[in-house]
Amino acid sequence: EIAYTLGEYQTPEGSPGERKVYHRISVIDNGVGFEQQYANRIFDPFQRLDSDRTISGSGIGLAIVKKVMENHGGWVDAQGRPASGATFSIYFPAVSDMGDSAMKVPAYADQANESK
Repeated sequence: EIAYTLGEYQTPEGSPGERKVYHRISVIDNGVGFEQQYANRIFDPFQRLDSDRTISGSGIGLAIVKKVMENHGGWVDAQGRPASGATFSIYFPAVSDMGDSAMKVPAYADQANESK
């Protein structure tokens, strides 16, 4: 499942209460999931959570996603559910056509647009 929302979010580095407008795209899966305590570790290069290597992959994909998002002024986060799946969300800053100043959230933005 993929979900899109335009809204105000606090950045990971932001001070408490400081919120900016971002486009959030979330991908929800029903895979093996992971323990939430490892949520930051999975974005490190070559880090894998499955020690027996039963799932293919090199451990570089999420590190690339993190770097791309940082280069675009955004971030990525993950919410894991062991044996039930995970939700990965990427946050792109919403900027105006006139430069890099943040947009105001339109009145309709509190409604999530979802596509399945």
